[in-house]
Amino acid sequence: MEFYCSQENLLSAITITQRGISNKTTIPVLSGILFSLKDNKLTIKATDLEIAIEYNLTVKGIMDGEIIIQAKIFSDIIRKLPKEEIHFFVTEDKIVYIKSKTISIQITGQNSSEFPEFPKLPDTKVFSISEYIFKSILKQTTISIATEEIRPVLTGVLFQIKNNTFNVVATDGHRLSYRIGIIEEEVVDEIKTIVPGKAVNELQRILVEDEDKNIDIYINKNIIFFVFDQIIFSTRIIEGKYPPYEQIIPKENKTLIKVNTKDFLSAIERAELLSREGTKSLVKLSIKDNKLNITSHNPNLGSSEESLEINKSGDDLIISFNAKLITDCLKVIDSNEIIMEFNGAFNPCVIKPSTEDNFLYLVLPLRTT
Repeated sequence: MEFYCSQENLLSAITITQRGISNKTTIPVLSGILFSLKDNKLTIKATDLEIAIEYNLTVKGIMDGEIIIQAKIFSDIIRKLPKEEIHFFVTEDKIVYIKSKTISIQITGQNSSEFPEFPKLPDTKVFSISEYIFKSILKQTTISIATEEIRPVLTGVLFQIKNNTFNVVATDGHRLSYRIGIIEEEVVDEIKTIVPGKAVNELQRILVEDEDKNIDIYINKNIIFFVFDQIIFSTRIIEGKYPPYEQIIPKENKTLIKVNTKDFLSAIERAELLSREGTKSLVKLSIKDNKLNITSHNPNLGSSEESLEINKSGDDLIISFNAKLITDCLKVIDSNEIIMEFNGAFNPCVIKPSTEDNFLYLVLPLRTT
């Protein structure tokens, strides 16, 4: 096996592919990357048996072949090389040579036959969506994924596709994120798929915010594929039935306020500094007339009080929240103002942008004595 390519292109490909490798694997071959060369196409693969990433790179091919190389040492070597053309070749006894103008490095490779077989991409895609929009959807929903595996379906994100809408939902039982996307394809039969949280978080890190590029999505019985740029990213689907989220989204409200997003975020973050206790940071919101009063207190730290101007309709209200659940939401909203809808002190609150109706965040209040 032998080829030439630039250091920058190879490093970019390895950095992305490496995200498919688990740091905790006990199977030696899974800590490696498979390199396969055919003509001028170099295919680079990595997997942890749940996520699989394939990167296709155009190189100057000399001799076809395959080899497995330990991912960490190889990426460290390529990262330290100068930004110039690399000459890569493998001997019959699996010794890998990496050369540039004045550098020659050799490492030991493994037989490619030991590498797991990758899932086959279906012939027909389900739909396409802008990479920019898709990354925005993931950013706004992944904040609500459950981290505890008591209910496995909640450790994933629900993809619901029907007609020309793409609904994405995540909940951990304390909050819920709901985002709507519009797609060009008309999907007649409704599709519901739960994608693992780990996979969508890795995918979000790889995606670029490019409005001119699309991501193609394919689904077979138990695997979902995301195809974009030179990458095929696939992951196993979580089996199970997602909770009927539509039933818990309130249709009406007793109190509605509009508040500046940035001002509210800053105020909650300041209040949180003096409210930390264990895993929760309780902040109290007092809504009266056109004022929002934000207070926090910890007997071991101190107290905080701050007031913001708001537009309000409906009843006055005093309600408490875990500050982190509020700040997580505010950080993923781009609108200058948000709308908050309440139905009393003990029922879920809805937060959404004032300028768009494609995102909704539901959060449970904390009961205080």
